[in-house]
Parts: sequence; structure tokens; C-alpha cells
Amino acid sequence: MGLRRSWCGFGFGVFAFWITGCVPTGSGSAGGTGVQAGVEITIPNEGHNHVPVGQQVTYQANPPASGPHWSAAGVAPVAAGVYQSALEEEQWVHDLEHGYVVLLYDCHGTCPPGLLNDLQALFDAAPPSATFGDTKLVITPYDGLPFSFTVVAWDWQLHLKTLDQQAVLDFYGEHVDQGPEAVP
Repeated sequence: MGLRRSWCGFGFGVFAFWITGCVPTGSGSAGGTGVQAGVEITIPNEGHNHVPVGQQVTYQANPPASGPHWSAAGVAPVAAGVYQSALEEEQWVHDLEHGYVVLLYDCHGTCPPGLLNDLQALFDAAPPSATFGDTKLVITPYDGLPFSFTVVAWDWQLHLKTLDQQAVLDFYGEHVDQGPEAVP
């Protein structure tokens, strides 16, 4: 599957024009958000401040691709891996800051049989970071996605209707280690 790239913001001199509908927000329904499956999009940066653990952040993008997040040993960032219970946004946004890629999945009800095995196989296929030598992929459930899967990196999203392992791995290869903090 070839990925198309869409730039949500572009600037001329001191003026910036933002194309309507580039940031998926609201109920998570694809209708009305302007989100297309298979199109990699940039997401406006929401900063990277640390907030106290437990403080809930209201992100502009759904799902977030940057922004304030928790920072506490054993809480955030989280370890790479496949999670069956949803992580808090404030946890995995810290992973994005460290250059991780996060795959979010929304089964819109009951997940199909074998999905967790497919997600684990995808995780196992992700190559280690060329910079740090570890796999920098987090996979977690997330309610309210426009489509069943969204791959997120710092300031980037890719929405997918189905689990496309090659598309996820291509996105991972392009964006791993691209967060604002160069740490493992």
C-alpha cells in the first residue's frame, strides 16, 4: 500500500494557513473530520510540558500527537509492548516525545479473534531503533478513533481501516527517534 502525505499546515512568510479539518477532533467519527484512511498527516504541535501524574490534559487533536504529559518512573513513559488495557494518553504521549511510535486500536465493540496475536506479530516485526537499539513501539487500545487503527508519532498520524502491517512498519521506520527528546 502506498502512503500519501498531506501537510495540514503551510506558511508563506509570516502568514500560516491551516487547512480546515486536518486535525481529527470530536467524537472520533470519520464523517466530518476530514480524515482519510491511508494518508499520513501532520498534526499541529501542542508542546511537551510535564504535568503532575493524574492531571488530565485536554488535547486539541484526537488522538494527540504531542502535548503536555506525565513524567514519573514506572508511570510514563511506558515500556514498549502490546497492551490489552487502554493506557492514559498522558502516558504514551511521553513515549512520543522520546521518539516512540504508538499504534492505537479501536475495535468499536468486541475485538475480532486473533487481533492480539496479529498485534504481537506486528510488534515483533518492528526493527530496533538504529540510534538506541531497542524497539520503540507501543500498542494500546483507544476509544474514539475515526477508523479502527491510528499510528501516531510526534506531530504525525496515519489512520487505517484495517491492520496493515507494512503501512505501520513503514510509518515506524520513517518516524522512530524523531521526537523532541533523543533518549531510549
